[in-house]
Amino acid sequence: MNHGSKQFMAWTLALGLSSTIYGGGAWWLKHKKATGHSSHSDDSHGDSHDEGHHDEHAAAGHDDSHGDSHDASHHDDHAVTKHDSGHGDEHKTEHKKSEHKEEHAVAKHDSSHGDDHKSDHKSEHKEEHAAAKHDSGHGNEHSEAKHTAAAHAPDHKPHWTYGKNDASGPAHWGDLSANFSVCEKGMEQSPIDVKNATYSVVAPKLTWHYQTAGLAIENNGHTIQSNIKSGDNFITIDGEKYTLAQFHFHNPSEHRFAETPSELELHFVHKNAQGKLAVVGVMINEAAGKENVAFKPMWDHLPRELNSKAAKEVDFKLTSVLPAKKDYVHYKGSLTTPPCSEGVRWFVLKEPVTMSSGQVEMYSSIFDGITNRPVQPLQGRDVITNTAPAMAH
Repeated sequence: MNHGSKQFMAWTLALGLSSTIYGGGAWWLKHKKATGHSSHSDDSHGDSHDEGHHDEHAAAGHDDSHGDSHDASHHDDHAVTKHDSGHGDEHKTEHKKSEHKEEHAVAKHDSSHGDDHKSDHKSEHKEEHAAAKHDSGHGNEHSEAKHTAAAHAPDHKPHWTYGKNDASGPAHWGDLSANFSVCEKGMEQSPIDVKNATYSVVAPKLTWHYQTAGLAIENNGHTIQSNIKSGDNFITIDGEKYTLAQFHFHNPSEHRFAETPSELELHFVHKNAQGKLAVVGVMINEAAGKENVAFKPMWDHLPRELNSKAAKEVDFKLTSVLPAKKDYVHYKGSLTTPPCSEGVRWFVLKEPVTMSSGQVEMYSSIFDGITNRPVQPLQGRDVITNTAPAMAH
């Protein structure tokens, strides 16, 4: 075959091969369009699946009934989640068999599987899931802050009474609360029975600076107490100021002179700038038919119901209920009600004041029984007086 014939045959073969390839390609494209198959996943499945189940899908498939509390503890365990509805079941089945089998064991979390899933993870992650699911109704109750607050809640003052035979009476005050232990164990308790008082030239100088005061009168369940609301009323003890805070009554008297009580005792409670207390006691004896008009402004507004207050403030002349003579006995004592705190400077006036039987009865009828603490052991304390002994003739 000559050279021209060989060249013509080569071109003919090349052209035939190219047509075959072109025809086959056209057929393949036509077939693809007819069947809808592709070598790649469609858009509804592609991107989320191609991401390889990274942390972006940590909580995408958790519904609201299972969500935040569980996600916070195990967002990495649930890295791949619920896909679109068109591929949800297929995708879960496929990945259970895939290399991500462990990660996808619980890929789809709906409300019907919440408890089962929690149980599975309690077994696998017991320590992490001890309290994984806290609903809104229990969240605050289990907070550390609330438990701490409850553990350190203040010791509320328990109910106490004056009844001699009461389980909450004076003999048992020290047992009612740790805060009341001084009532039983204290060595400087009040009141006392004044039998012998020693005159002292260094007895404190006690001076009154009382005027008319506005009183807020209340029945606190144990006594009638008048809180000072206006006026600068105070005493000085060796020049140190003690401001009058309130005064109240006891029935019968708490202090005694030679074992003899009075019908009532009035206590003026004062406090200095450091919070130290000084109490002045005034004994009130019954005098039949002799009304003490100085008490009338108060007695007209005595609140008879327990834990109640007078409807309005009362103006009261404080000096009018003090005896003419201010001689006193003095000792170191305590509050006469729980918590029986010690360090109180006591000044009990020797001279009593009086009021009528009707006034005494009006007060005592408010309370059911006595309202006084029994006298306490002196425990070697000094009781002094500012009254010089009478000179013998």
